[in-house]
Amino acid sequence: MDVSFPQLSIVIACYDQARELKLTLASFLNQTLPAQLFELIVVDDHSPTYEARDVVARYRLEHPEVSLNYVRQHRADGGQYGSSARAKNIGLRLSRGKYVFFNNAEIVQAGETLSYILEVMESSSTPLCLRGTVLDLPYEELEEKTPAQLEALHDETDRNRERVATADHAGLAVAPRAMLLAVGGNDERFDYWGKEDLDLAVFDGAGIELDDLVREEIILAMPGHTLCREECQGLCPHCGTDLNASACDCAEKQIDSRWEKLKDIRF
Repeated sequence: MDVSFPQLSIVIACYDQARELKLTLASFLNQTLPAQLFELIVVDDHSPTYEARDVVARYRLEHPEVSLNYVRQHRADGGQYGSSARAKNIGLRLSRGKYVFFNNAEIVQAGETLSYILEVMESSSTPLCLRGTVLDLPYEELEEKTPAQLEALHDETDRNRERVATADHAGLAVAPRAMLLAVGGNDERFDYWGKEDLDLAVFDGAGIELDDLVREEIILAMPGHTLCREECQGLCPHCGTDLNASACDCAEKQIDSRWEKLKDIRF
């Protein structure tokens, strides 16, 4: 394994989340994966303050062994939490790792997360969505807790709360950097929660609307031509003769009578 460059780049998109960023960065600075194998890139999507920058600066001083960088995107519209695709693409372009892991600022990771990601990616090199037990708690219940205390809280979580990432917005997607660059990164038209992949997450207000998605999947799954068996010849589209029983006299190419006069045109 070449360790001259980090193997894994963690891109953390944030907007006005300095206090959550403290916990998230702390979780990445206490990983079982050796520090030289990963880098952290925090992309601030034009937050109203510079508190996220100050958080990163403090951790850089406390952890000089970790590659930790901060970049702030200027946006004429002032930025917003939901539209992280552009911010993630900035992090992607700045990344040096073989693989890129997108993680939002409010998602604290378990200590073995990066070791697991690198092991899986090295064995498959295909995109990965993480699955695991998710513990949803307000920031106030997590503040001032050590990484060890957070791990203990996580270990006590009911395993029935296990779930898979519903979309890249959740910050649980990993892919080879070369693959991401080849497809142009994240589609920057994705400008609100869940729009990253409508096949995986459609959420609006207090409910999930599935009618249109289910209808679309059913229609796409239906064959273009309904046949009784694979070798069925079907019916003649002109006279309706069962072509399995007999042939018909219809010409192979019939011209719509409305276009018949075009046959007489000579160039």
